[in-house]
Amino acid sequence: MNIPCSTCNARCCRNYIVSITAHDLLRIYEKLNNLEWVDATRVEKNKISPARSFLLPCNGKREEHVLCLKRNGKGRCIFLGKNNLCRIYSFRPMVCREYPFEKKGGWDKVQGGVEAPGGMGA
Repeated sequence: MNIPCSTCNARCCRNYIVSITAHDLLRIYEKLNNLEWVDATRVEKNKISPARSFLLPCNGKREEHVLCLKRNGKGRCIFLGKNNLCRIYSFRPMVCREYPFEKKGGWDKVQGGVEAPGGMGA
């Protein structure tokens, strides 16, 4: 299988929060039979489409969060292998399937991932 990521330096897997959709969650769960890889992270308003975020109470305030893949101790996607290849490539999340792309205009346009806190930048 020719994997486009094979020549990539895995910046998206190291620098961005890998947000997931409900469909991604179900597809990955069907393959792994666990939810140990799912996380939710707070996002700043207007940093992600309102359709992809949800509100959770945090410190007495309702803050926007997004479902995402967990990150390891080095801040990388937990599915990024030592060889910088995705260990769930055949059933990876939609944002990974469509990367690289960026927001151009309003939220009706496609947007890539959200930059991770402490990320190296795009």
